[in-house]
Amino acid sequence: MNTRNPLVLGLAAAAILSLGLFLQGCKPEHPEHPKAAAQDDKPSLDGLEKWIIDAVDKRKDKDGKIKIEDDVEKKDLLTTFVKVHKERLSEVEPGLFFACNDFKTDDGTIYDVDFWMKWTGGKGFEFSKLKVHKVSGKPRYSWEEKDGKWGMVPVPAENPPSETNGPTDTAKKEARPDIVAVRDFHDPMEGLKQVASLPEEFYGKWRSTGSGGGMNGMGDGKPVDEMIVITKANQIETYKAGTLVSTVPFRIGRGHSIFSGGDDWLIFRGGSDTEVISLHGADGLGLSENHPDGFAWSYERVR
Repeated sequence: MNTRNPLVLGLAAAAILSLGLFLQGCKPEHPEHPKAAAQDDKPSLDGLEKWIIDAVDKRKDKDGKIKIEDDVEKKDLLTTFVKVHKERLSEVEPGLFFACNDFKTDDGTIYDVDFWMKWTGGKGFEFSKLKVHKVSGKPRYSWEEKDGKWGMVPVPAENPPSETNGPTDTAKKEARPDIVAVRDFHDPMEGLKQVASLPEEFYGKWRSTGSGGGMNGMGDGKPVDEMIVITKANQIETYKAGTLVSTVPFRIGRGHSIFSGGDDWLIFRGGSDTEVISLHGADGLGLSENHPDGFAWSYERVR
Protein backbone atom coordinates (compact mmCIF):
# COMPACT_ATOMS: atom_id res chain seq x y z
CA MET A 1 0.00 0.00 0.00
CA ASN A 2 1.22 3.49 -0.82
CA THR A 3 2.03 5.12 2.54
CA ARG A 4 3.43 8.37 1.18
CA ASN A 5 1.71 11.61 2.11
CA PRO A 6 -0.80 12.18 -0.70
CA LEU A 7 -0.49 15.96 -0.38
CA VAL A 8 3.00 15.73 -1.85
CA LEU A 9 1.56 14.43 -5.08
CA GLY A 10 -0.54 17.44 -6.02
CA LEU A 11 -0.62 21.07 -4.88
CA ALA A 12 -3.01 22.51 -7.50
CA ALA A 13 -6.10 23.80 -5.69
CA ALA A 14 -8.62 24.97 -8.32
CA ALA A 15 -11.51 22.56 -8.72
CA ILE A 16 -9.27 19.61 -7.81
CA LEU A 17 -10.68 16.30 -6.74
CA SER A 18 -9.57 15.39 -3.26
CA LEU A 19 -6.17 13.89 -3.95
CA GLY A 20 -6.01 12.19 -0.59
CA LEU A 21 -9.31 10.48 -1.36
CA PHE A 22 -7.82 8.82 -4.40
CA LEU A 23 -4.26 8.32 -3.29
CA GLN A 24 -4.88 6.67 0.05
CA GLY A 25 -5.03 2.96 -0.51
CA CYS A 26 -4.23 3.12 -4.26
CA LYS A 27 -1.32 0.97 -5.30
CA PRO A 28 1.15 2.89 -7.47
CA GLU A 29 1.75 -0.20 -9.56
CA HIS A 30 -1.16 -1.58 -11.56
CA PRO A 31 -1.46 -5.26 -10.62
CA GLU A 32 -2.31 -6.33 -14.15
CA HIS A 33 0.75 -4.79 -15.83
CA PRO A 34 3.65 -4.60 -13.34
CA LYS A 35 6.12 -6.75 -15.25
CA ALA A 36 5.69 -4.98 -18.59
CA ALA A 37 6.02 -1.59 -16.93
CA ALA A 38 9.15 -2.54 -15.02
CA GLN A 39 10.74 -4.21 -18.01
CA ASP A 40 10.07 -1.60 -20.69
CA ASP A 41 9.75 1.47 -18.45
CA LYS A 42 7.08 2.54 -20.94
CA PRO A 43 3.45 3.11 -19.98
CA SER A 44 0.46 1.66 -21.79
CA LEU A 45 -2.66 3.74 -22.46
CA ASP A 46 -4.76 0.61 -21.97
CA GLY A 47 -2.96 0.10 -18.67
CA LEU A 48 -3.65 3.73 -17.74
CA GLU A 49 -7.39 3.32 -18.35
CA LYS A 50 -7.51 0.21 -16.18
CA TRP A 51 -5.45 1.89 -13.46
CA ILE A 52 -7.87 4.86 -13.34
CA ILE A 53 -10.90 2.58 -13.10
CA ASP A 54 -9.21 0.55 -10.37
CA ALA A 55 -8.18 3.66 -8.40
CA VAL A 56 -11.67 5.15 -8.59
CA ASP A 57 -13.28 1.85 -7.65
CA LYS A 58 -11.17 1.64 -4.50
CA ARG A 59 -12.48 4.99 -3.30
CA LYS A 60 -16.21 4.28 -3.61
CA ASP A 61 -18.22 4.54 -0.40
CA LYS A 62 -20.69 1.86 0.68
CA ASP A 63 -23.29 3.32 -1.71
CA GLY A 64 -20.91 3.28 -4.65
CA LYS A 65 -20.40 7.07 -4.58
CA ILE A 66 -17.24 9.06 -5.21
CA LYS A 67 -16.72 12.36 -3.39
CA ILE A 68 -15.52 15.20 -5.62
CA GLU A 69 -14.47 18.55 -4.20
CA ASP A 70 -15.61 21.41 -6.45
CA ASP A 71 -14.33 24.80 -5.35
CA VAL A 72 -16.30 26.61 -8.08
CA GLU A 73 -19.65 25.39 -6.78
CA LYS A 74 -18.26 25.55 -3.23
CA LYS A 75 -19.49 22.11 -2.25
CA ASP A 76 -18.62 18.46 -2.22
CA LEU A 77 -20.29 16.40 -4.91
CA LEU A 78 -21.39 12.83 -4.38
CA THR A 79 -21.02 11.23 -7.79
CA THR A 80 -21.18 7.95 -9.62
CA PHE A 81 -18.31 7.10 -11.94
CA VAL A 82 -19.50 6.80 -15.55
CA LYS A 83 -16.52 6.21 -17.81
CA VAL A 84 -13.03 7.09 -19.00
CA HIS A 85 -13.01 8.74 -22.42
CA LYS A 86 -10.55 6.28 -23.89
CA GLU A 87 -10.20 8.29 -27.10
CA ARG A 88 -8.77 11.23 -25.09
CA LEU A 89 -6.07 9.30 -23.20
CA SER A 90 -2.80 10.94 -24.19
CA GLU A 91 0.73 11.78 -23.18
CA VAL A 92 0.78 15.58 -23.08
CA GLU A 93 4.48 15.75 -22.32
CA PRO A 94 7.10 13.11 -21.51
CA GLY A 95 5.97 11.16 -18.46
CA LEU A 96 2.79 13.21 -17.93
CA PHE A 97 -0.51 11.67 -19.04
CA PHE A 98 -3.99 13.13 -19.47
CA ALA A 99 -7.41 11.53 -19.13
CA CYS A 100 -10.94 12.90 -19.48
CA ASN A 101 -13.56 11.17 -17.31
CA ASP A 102 -17.29 11.46 -16.65
CA PHE A 103 -18.96 11.43 -13.22
CA LYS A 104 -22.71 11.88 -12.57
CA THR A 105 -24.66 13.17 -9.59
CA ASP A 106 -28.08 11.81 -8.63
CA ASP A 107 -29.84 14.75 -10.29
CA GLY A 108 -28.37 13.68 -13.64
CA THR A 109 -25.69 16.38 -13.88
CA ILE A 110 -22.58 15.14 -15.70
CA TYR A 111 -19.23 16.40 -14.45
CA ASP A 112 -16.33 16.05 -16.87
CA VAL A 113 -13.22 15.71 -14.71
CA ASP A 114 -9.71 15.93 -16.15
CA PHE A 115 -6.97 13.79 -14.60
CA TRP A 116 -3.22 14.23 -14.94
CA MET A 117 -1.02 11.26 -14.01
CA LYS A 118 2.73 10.94 -13.73
CA TRP A 119 4.54 7.85 -14.92
CA THR A 120 7.08 6.73 -12.31
CA GLY A 121 8.67 3.85 -14.19
CA GLY A 122 8.68 0.62 -12.22
CA LYS A 123 6.22 2.08 -9.68
CA GLY A 124 3.57 2.72 -12.35
CA PHE A 125 1.19 5.69 -12.47
CA GLU A 126 0.34 8.15 -9.73
CA PHE A 127 -2.10 11.08 -9.68
CA SER A 128 -0.66 14.54 -10.18
CA LYS A 129 -3.66 16.85 -10.60
CA LEU A 130 -7.44 16.64 -11.10
CA LYS A 131 -9.82 19.39 -12.24
CA VAL A 132 -13.52 19.73 -12.98
CA HIS A 133 -13.52 20.72 -16.64
CA LYS A 134 -17.16 20.71 -17.77
CA VAL A 135 -20.56 20.69 -16.11
CA SER A 136 -23.31 19.19 -18.30
CA GLY A 137 -21.13 19.79 -21.34
CA LYS A 138 -20.33 23.46 -20.57
CA PRO A 139 -16.57 23.99 -20.27
CA ARG A 140 -14.93 26.05 -17.55
CA TYR A 141 -11.63 26.31 -19.43
CA SER A 142 -10.17 25.69 -22.85
CA TRP A 143 -6.72 24.83 -24.16
CA GLU A 144 -4.10 27.01 -25.80
CA GLU A 145 -0.72 25.97 -27.15
CA LYS A 146 2.34 28.12 -26.52
CA ASP A 147 5.94 27.17 -27.26
CA GLY A 148 4.88 23.58 -27.90
CA LYS A 149 3.06 23.15 -24.57
CA TRP A 150 -0.65 23.17 -23.85
CA GLY A 151 -2.04 25.38 -21.11
CA MET A 152 -5.51 26.04 -19.72
CA VAL A 153 -7.27 29.33 -20.42
CA PRO A 154 -10.63 30.38 -18.92
CA VAL A 155 -13.64 30.20 -21.21
CA PRO A 156 -15.20 33.67 -21.38
CA ALA A 157 -18.87 34.29 -20.70
CA GLU A 158 -21.25 34.10 -23.65
CA ASN A 159 -19.44 36.58 -25.85
CA PRO A 160 -19.23 36.40 -29.64
CA PRO A 161 -15.83 36.80 -31.34
CA SER A 162 -14.82 40.40 -32.04
CA GLU A 163 -11.77 42.37 -33.03
CA THR A 164 -10.77 42.45 -29.37
CA ASN A 165 -11.13 38.79 -28.51
CA GLY A 166 -10.17 36.91 -31.66
CA PRO A 167 -10.97 36.15 -35.29
CA THR A 168 -14.50 36.66 -36.61
CA ASP A 169 -14.57 33.74 -39.03
CA THR A 170 -18.26 32.87 -38.55
CA ALA A 171 -18.17 29.82 -40.81
CA LYS A 172 -15.25 28.38 -38.87
CA LYS A 173 -16.97 28.91 -35.53
CA GLU A 174 -20.16 27.23 -36.77
CA ALA A 175 -18.31 24.26 -38.23
CA ARG A 176 -15.98 23.84 -35.25
CA PRO A 177 -17.83 25.12 -32.15
CA ASP A 178 -15.17 23.76 -29.79
CA ILE A 179 -12.55 26.23 -31.02
CA VAL A 180 -11.86 29.14 -28.69
CA ALA A 181 -10.62 32.10 -30.70
CA VAL A 182 -6.99 33.02 -30.05
CA ARG A 183 -5.51 36.25 -31.30
CA ASP A 184 -2.35 36.07 -33.44
CA PHE A 185 -3.29 32.63 -34.73
CA HIS A 186 -0.27 30.56 -35.74
CA ASP A 187 0.01 27.98 -38.49
CA PRO A 188 -0.17 24.52 -36.81
CA MET A 189 1.82 23.04 -39.71
CA GLU A 190 4.78 25.30 -39.04
CA GLY A 191 7.79 23.24 -38.06
CA LEU A 192 6.34 19.94 -39.29
CA LYS A 193 7.82 17.84 -42.05
CA GLN A 194 5.25 18.50 -44.76
CA VAL A 195 4.65 15.89 -47.45
CA ALA A 196 2.60 15.74 -50.65
CA SER A 197 0.44 12.70 -49.97
CA LEU A 198 -0.66 10.13 -47.42
CA PRO A 199 0.17 6.44 -47.76
CA GLU A 200 -2.09 4.76 -50.31
CA GLU A 201 -4.17 2.86 -47.74
CA PHE A 202 -5.62 6.09 -46.25
CA TYR A 203 -7.41 7.05 -49.44
CA GLY A 204 -10.92 5.86 -50.21
CA LYS A 205 -14.42 5.76 -48.71
CA TRP A 206 -14.98 5.54 -44.95
CA ARG A 207 -18.26 5.15 -43.04
CA SER A 208 -18.71 6.76 -39.59
CA THR A 209 -18.74 4.38 -36.62
CA GLY A 210 -18.75 6.95 -33.81
CA SER A 211 -17.25 10.04 -32.21
CA GLY A 212 -16.34 11.40 -28.81
CA GLY A 213 -14.70 14.17 -26.84
CA GLY A 214 -14.86 17.84 -27.66
CA MET A 215 -15.22 21.05 -25.66
CA ASN A 216 -18.97 21.47 -26.09
CA GLY A 217 -20.17 17.90 -25.86
CA MET A 218 -19.35 14.63 -24.22
CA GLY A 219 -19.75 12.47 -27.30
CA ASP A 220 -21.85 9.36 -27.02
CA GLY A 221 -19.77 7.29 -29.42
CA LYS A 222 -22.81 6.47 -31.57
CA PRO A 223 -22.36 6.32 -35.35
CA VAL A 224 -24.14 8.81 -37.58
CA ASP A 225 -25.34 8.44 -41.14
CA GLU A 226 -22.17 9.93 -42.53
CA MET A 227 -19.44 8.89 -44.93
CA ILE A 228 -16.21 10.60 -45.86
CA VAL A 229 -14.11 10.17 -48.98
CA ILE A 230 -10.41 10.95 -48.71
CA THR A 231 -9.36 11.80 -52.24
CA LYS A 232 -5.92 11.83 -53.85
CA ALA A 233 -6.42 15.52 -54.48
CA ASN A 234 -6.00 15.80 -50.68
CA GLN A 235 -9.59 16.69 -49.98
CA ILE A 236 -12.13 15.21 -47.58
CA GLU A 237 -15.62 14.94 -49.02
CA THR A 238 -18.35 14.51 -46.41
CA TYR A 239 -21.66 12.86 -47.29
CA LYS A 240 -24.73 12.77 -45.05
CA ALA A 241 -27.61 10.49 -45.98
CA GLY A 242 -25.90 10.02 -49.34
CA THR A 243 -25.69 13.76 -50.10
CA LEU A 244 -22.41 15.63 -50.48
CA VAL A 245 -22.41 18.39 -47.86
CA SER A 246 -18.80 19.61 -47.89
CA THR A 247 -15.45 19.31 -49.61
CA VAL A 248 -12.50 20.45 -47.51
CA PRO A 249 -8.84 20.45 -48.64
CA PHE A 250 -6.15 19.36 -46.21
CA ARG A 251 -2.39 19.57 -45.83
CA ILE A 252 -0.23 16.67 -44.68
CA GLY A 253 2.71 16.42 -42.33
CA ARG A 254 4.64 14.19 -39.99
CA GLY A 255 4.90 15.38 -36.42
CA HIS A 256 4.32 14.84 -32.72
CA SER A 257 1.14 13.05 -31.65
CA ILE A 258 -0.11 13.47 -28.09
CA PHE A 259 -1.56 9.96 -28.33
CA SER A 260 1.53 7.96 -29.27
CA GLY A 261 4.14 10.41 -28.00
CA GLY A 262 6.01 9.95 -31.30
CA ASP A 263 5.79 11.05 -34.92
CA ASP A 264 2.52 10.25 -36.66
CA TRP A 265 0.63 11.23 -39.80
CA LEU A 266 -1.05 14.60 -39.27
CA ILE A 267 -3.47 16.54 -41.45
CA PHE A 268 -4.63 20.13 -41.21
CA ARG A 269 -8.02 21.14 -42.65
CA GLY A 270 -8.55 24.43 -40.81
CA GLY A 271 -9.22 25.27 -37.19
CA SER A 272 -6.76 25.65 -34.37
CA ASP A 273 -4.73 22.46 -34.61
CA THR A 274 -3.73 19.43 -36.62
CA GLU A 275 -5.50 16.09 -36.50
CA VAL A 276 -3.85 12.71 -36.06
CA ILE A 277 -4.97 10.36 -38.84
CA SER A 278 -4.36 6.70 -38.13
CA LEU A 279 -5.29 3.25 -39.39
CA HIS A 280 -6.68 0.57 -37.08
CA GLY A 281 -6.21 -2.74 -38.78
CA ALA A 282 -7.05 -3.07 -42.47
CA ASP A 283 -10.49 -1.48 -42.27
CA GLY A 284 -10.46 1.08 -39.43
CA LEU A 285 -9.62 4.80 -39.56
CA GLY A 286 -9.29 7.34 -36.77
CA LEU A 287 -9.22 11.15 -36.87
CA SER A 288 -8.38 12.87 -33.58
CA GLU A 289 -7.72 16.52 -32.89
CA ASN A 290 -4.16 16.71 -31.64
CA HIS A 291 -4.79 18.45 -28.33
CA PRO A 292 -5.88 17.29 -24.87
CA ASP A 293 -9.65 17.69 -25.18
CA GLY A 294 -10.47 17.70 -28.87
CA PHE A 295 -12.91 15.64 -30.87
CA ALA A 296 -12.18 12.15 -32.15
CA TRP A 297 -13.94 10.33 -34.99
CA SER A 298 -13.81 6.67 -36.04
CA TYR A 299 -14.63 5.12 -39.42
CA GLU A 300 -14.73 1.79 -41.20
CA ARG A 301 -13.69 1.24 -44.78
CA VAL A 302 -16.37 1.02 -47.46
CA ARG A 303 -15.44 -1.65 -49.97
